[in-house]
Amino acid sequence: MDMHGVAKSTMFQYKDDTIRALNNVLGATISFPWGDEDACVKLADGFYAANGQSLHGCVLAIDGLLVKIACPDAYDETDSQKYYTRKHFYAFNVQAGCDADLRFRIASVKCAGSTHDSTAWAVTDAARIMRSDPNALPDWAYFVGDDAYKSQHDKILCPWPGRRL
Repeated sequence: MDMHGVAKSTMFQYKDDTIRALNNVLGATISFPWGDEDACVKLADGFYAANGQSLHGCVLAIDGLLVKIACPDAYDETDSQKYYTRKHFYAFNVQAGCDADLRFRIASVKCAGSTHDSTAWAVTDAARIMRSDPNALPDWAYFVGDDAYKSQHDKILCPWPGRRL
């Protein structure tokens, strides 16, 4: 908005179209090798080597990121509070996944900043693929994520809750 001299009201008027276009571009340039066991082996080998020969079978690390935005005006967005985060700023919730070489393989911008990571992940194309195609990942492969993803899928490894375990 600031970089290109676009008014805030114009940005919010076209935000849905812009996010849809970004998702289409990201989808064309950022890709994960669903159903390709050989490519998943290479991703897993990268994590295994990069993490001191731990995380055997890990092919992707996922997390959410809040991208800060200006507060939407009432005429721009009917419910601006959905963009207000628990960290006390306005944002979009971006869900992303990286391989061991820190390359993005999954990215999605579909939710407002107040959306919990588990909900934002649930509406990504990656989550839809994992739910609908049991062969999307090899049997041995998994993603890692923080505890926000613990109930999302049995192919996402998360920290065990609690202390002194």
